[in-house]
Amino acid sequence: MKRTEDEARNFTTITEVANPKQLTEELTASVEGALASMTQSVRDYDTAFALWPGQTDDGRQWDKHKGANQAFPWDGAADSRNFLADGLITEQVRIMMAAVRRARLQASALRPLQGTASAKSVTTLLTWMFENHLAGMLAKQLAICARWRQQYGFSIVGAWWEEKPRLVWTPFRLQDLLDSGKKAAEELGDKSLLDLGEMLLDPTRDAQALQALMGLSPVMKQGGARKALREIREKGETKFPNVEVISSLPKWRALRAWVDVFFPARMESIEDTRWIARRQWLTEAQIREVALANDWDMDWVEDICAHGRGQTFDAQAREKVRSNPGSKTAVQRAPWEDPAELKHLIEVVWFYTVGTHDEHKLPVMYLTVFCPMRPENEAGKEQVGFHGPMPDDSGEYPFALFVREHVEQIAAESRSVCQVSQSWQEELKHERDAAINRAHITNIPPLVTGGHLGKTRLELGPGSQLAEKRGENIRWLSLPAQASDSAAVVNRVERECDRYFARISEHVPTQAWQLMLEDLAGNFLLECKRLFQLSLAHAQQYLPPTTAQRIADDPTSIFHVSREDIRGRYDVKLVFNPQDLDFEQAIARLKAFKELIIASDRTGAINNQKFIEAGANMLDPELARGMVQAPEQAAEKQRGKVRAAWQSILAGIEPDIQPVGNEDYQLQLAELENILANPANAERLKNQPDSAMLFQRFVQHLQFGGQQHQNASTGLTGVKPIEWNQPQ
Repeated sequence: MKRTEDEARNFTTITEVANPKQLTEELTASVEGALASMTQSVRDYDTAFALWPGQTDDGRQWDKHKGANQAFPWDGAADSRNFLADGLITEQVRIMMAAVRRARLQASALRPLQGTASAKSVTTLLTWMFENHLAGMLAKQLAICARWRQQYGFSIVGAWWEEKPRLVWTPFRLQDLLDSGKKAAEELGDKSLLDLGEMLLDPTRDAQALQALMGLSPVMKQGGARKALREIREKGETKFPNVEVISSLPKWRALRAWVDVFFPARMESIEDTRWIARRQWLTEAQIREVALANDWDMDWVEDICAHGRGQTFDAQAREKVRSNPGSKTAVQRAPWEDPAELKHLIEVVWFYTVGTHDEHKLPVMYLTVFCPMRPENEAGKEQVGFHGPMPDDSGEYPFALFVREHVEQIAAESRSVCQVSQSWQEELKHERDAAINRAHITNIPPLVTGGHLGKTRLELGPGSQLAEKRGENIRWLSLPAQASDSAAVVNRVERECDRYFARISEHVPTQAWQLMLEDLAGNFLLECKRLFQLSLAHAQQYLPPTTAQRIADDPTSIFHVSREDIRGRYDVKLVFNPQDLDFEQAIARLKAFKELIIASDRTGAINNQKFIEAGANMLDPELARGMVQAPEQAAEKQRGKVRAAWQSILAGIEPDIQPVGNEDYQLQLAELENILANPANAERLKNQPDSAMLFQRFVQHLQFGGQQHQNASTGLTGVKPIEWNQPQ
């Protein structure tokens, strides 16, 4: 891939003043340097969706749709579509997404002071956010990312924390202000509210009153303040415009290279690139919403809304890709493809760069938000929406790179599934077309008739007529012998393709496709790891202070977490075993572990709770999350059951006694002993004979359950309860 001079330019000094023209030059250089990759992505799209010029819905070639060319070998010949590449991509995406669905999020503290409790809070928070609240977004964006990773060779996902503000109107009553001011003055000696009330009522202090009202509302303009002041004096009440955040959650979005996201064409990794930029096409309403949430310059917003619609900086580069001989259909599906839609949209670029601050001489990440086609206002002054240190505390680019293969250091050198399988797909198409054409011409062969051929085109095809110079007999044209190696060609292509991609196929050894599953799923989950780390860093900064979320589908269980609870550095892992995708193999492994390992445990070294959790997640992760409780939660539930039974016994009601099951009866007996340790409770039983009888029956039930568990354990291990060593 050619490296342009603009890409090689050193761009490390960051100043307090933005330079949107220079940033636009960086974007343009990136696109120019990536023309070969962009052209290949067009070919990849055509291959994946089996597109070519002159294609028709009936799977035939027709002269009228071929333009200057003619259908071959005859008008109406087969033109079938083969989706080999698309099938390969779909299979691989299913494997990657199955790995994501079955993987378990797990956070571990990188600093000892944070401990296990904080890591558990982080794990619970991430699990709730992405597996419950944001499951739809995660499934869609990662599925698109996985698709593009295989279809184009690599893809990028952006991770942000998104807050959605809305304008709300807050009632304001002058009498409430005066009452609050009087109370504050009496109790605290603070007369500021009383002074504000007097100011609002004093016509000679209008300027001060207007400033005070605008200070009470961050979005109130001077005209709105005048109206509010007039209503306060006339009616004693008004409404203030305020901003309310209705949503504050992580946001992921799959991005296409040089369509949605731009970077130097020779980028090797996200972490080490000089800069990276995201392009958005926004309506005026969307720009104003985002500007309000991110404190953008409102003069810039007004200017681009008035003069920036329907323009894009890379229109010429797109035209170069379209006119490239290697491009067939040049399908881009971008907003600028539709002029009717484009005229309503405005191009906004978020430009992230890391460099050395010109004053402090230290590395810093800066963010510049600008409109490439509107770098200056009407007066010729450079303008941007925002320029300064990136608001995120993480200090990292908010993007994750997904690469299909590593053949070079440069990410864009990764070949796509389409690029590798294109020739195989073409071969299969040719063989299928030949078989269809032969079937047609065999059913109705051409007729040979008398006459002079002349310099005319031979109209071959089913039922066509060919003139013969000598003889006047009409006969069917003898067809050439059928190619005997057509089936062999198809078989060879399928075999080569299956072996190359290690598909689950009769042509591929079991060990090969098992390694493929492990490699494909493992690499994709490793790439996903950065997204969860970015979202955790954003949560540490932006999570609302009072967040309480319900977990485990238990109405009585409330999980509280704040930014302080999850502060610190954590390693986030996605735990997954590719062998879990084979259900029969998973069952065999569980049985073997139970019969060989657990049955041999004589010292209690095996953590049965962990075995239950692992087995349940292996069989059905979604069901396991709702069924398998944490040890602390399960223990507390059993203690609560004993306390409820105790209350029933005191009331003279038979407690709910269920058949012996998988419960910790020793724990329940211990809880019952704790209850009786209170002398008042023991005295109650002594004074209530009926309750004492119910209590004794409940104790016998718990003892029986414990004995049954002991018998089951003895049957597994062959060890009897030790009685002979007791004192004689």
